[in-house]
Amino acid sequence: GCAALGLLACSSTPSANSATHEPNVAPKATTPPAPAPPPQFEEPLAVHMRDHQNQLTQARDALIRGQLVDATGALTWLAQHREPKASALARPFLERLHQHAQRALDSGDLRSASEAVGALAATCGECHAARGGGPKLEPSGFENLDEELTVATHMRGYFWASEALWNALVANRDELWTTGVATLSALEPPTRPRKLAPGFAAVQAWAKSAPTAANAAERGSAYGRLIVTCAKCHVEQGVDPGRTR
Repeated sequence: GCAALGLLACSSTPSANSATHEPNVAPKATTPPAPAPPPQFEEPLAVHMRDHQNQLTQARDALIRGQLVDATGALTWLAQHREPKASALARPFLERLHQHAQRALDSGDLRSASEAVGALAATCGECHAARGGGPKLEPSGFENLDEELTVATHMRGYFWASEALWNALVANRDELWTTGVATLSALEPPTRPRKLAPGFAAVQAWAKSAPTAANAAERGSAYGRLIVTCAKCHVEQGVDPGRTR
């Protein structure tokens, strides 16, 4: 009996070889490391749309300063740049965009160029609406201030409102247009210096006559007139609103 127990014990004790080798057992497959994610690139359309926005804003800002010549470079780009692989839906809008930019270039006066730029921005908004997309733009930099109204705070209000109106055109946002018009209408101009009174009055007159209907063409034309109104005062007073981006 003891011999049998000893034999059993010997047979159950693993040898050095059996501890390290399992004959007739396939080796476990190792999981290869996950491949590195591909580099992230912006969609070509997004890049081109951002370029459009930057060039269009540069042209708008030059006109608001009353400097038609300074808008030439951006307008030339907008007139001549062609978007690769534009969709069939976008092509008619892009052609109109080029035409408006060329019309602004061919114009010899600030008013015609400004109205063309307003129409160009409205065309951007129409294309965004047709595609169900567009930039997510919000105006910033102004709040209703309780402090004493000065020329500086008043101009901040003008800046905020004009940005809201511009974003309403480019992004096709009705509520931003309504907010911009309402802000300009509600801003009570400071009484001094008196030399600025005609300019302030002209802006308020624009706000009272601004179209409220959701018509992109009418809004674009109206924004062009607002550019001229602002530029006229800036040139007369010899001030630079500093809108260069």
